[in-house]
Formats: sequence, C-alpha cells, structure tokens
Amino acid sequence: VCVGDDAAFYAASQLPATDYLWYDMAGTLLHQGPGLLLENMQQAFQGSVRALHRGCLSEAVSIQAETYLPSAEFSMQPEQAVTTQTEVSFRTAQLLPGASWLWDFGDSHTASSMDALHTFAAAGTYHVRLSVTDAAGCRNQWSSEVVVESPTRVQAPVAARLSLEALPNPFSALLT
Repeated sequence: VCVGDDAAFYAASQLPATDYLWYDMAGTLLHQGPGLLLENMQQAFQGSVRALHRGCLSEAVSIQAETYLPSAEFSMQPEQAVTTQTEVSFRTAQLLPGASWLWDFGDSHTASSMDALHTFAAAGTYHVRLSVTDAAGCRNQWSSEVVVESPTRVQAPVAARLSLEALPNPFSALLT
C-alpha cells in the first residue's frame, strides 16, 4: 500500500449470519463487520480477523498491510561551486523499473528522465525537486537547494616592482 493510501480488508463466509471481528496486534477490537478500512496509512499494519457464527468464534487469521514509498532521493555533481557556466548532473538514488520521473529545477525548466543534466542561466538559490511515480502508482518527492553563483573572472596579478626608501638612514619610526 502506498503511504497515504487506504487499505481495505474484506471477509466472507458461506455460512449465513456470520460476523467478523477485526483486531490489531495488541488484541484490541478495531471493528465488527464484514470489512476493515484503514485510512491514510502512514505505517505498516498487522492484526487479525475472527469469524463469529452463532456464538462460535473461529481461530484468528493474521492480516497485514505494508506501506511503501518509492525513493526520490538524488545527488548532484558538483555539489558546490556551481556557476551559470556549470552543467550540473542530477542522479537518482534508486533504479525503479516502470517508474516516471519529473525534475523541476526551480527556474521554469523541467526534465522527465531518470537522471538529468541542467545548467542554470542566472545566479540565485534554486529548489530542485524530483517527483517519482512507480509502476504501482506510488508517488514521492525529494528536494534540494542549489546555490548558483555568477562566474568570477580571476585576473593574474600585475607584476610590479616596489621600492621603498627611508631617510634619514638609519630610520627608526614605524611605517604604516
């Protein structure tokens, strides 16, 4: 079951007037009826169901529902010193056959490949988001901040010759 989705369990019998008792793992009665609905599941569930027919209670049958989210985590290279001239490589952390990806680079550009390359046109702070939908329809998102600087022009220092003459010689005052 995708995290955030509902899980439904149903029980049926060929015997008329059979009721069902649904329990969690601690043995707490959750519901009495032919079905159990677990809404907006955020974590796995384990429990049991017992049939009640004319005062007779059946053995407990274990039930469980696992929750799952596809990984949307990603890395980027380079991680630092990104400029408007840097092509940044974004790589997903997990191969998911049948999945779809949507990259939003935070600068009105997107990509729909598993991994992506992107160059930011302007300096600034961007929130890059990856949305992943797996083959079962489960969705997840991950985002990371990218700081893009303008490229700086480093000029070689100009060679200069400095000479200093202090008079009278010997000179005893402090030069600042």
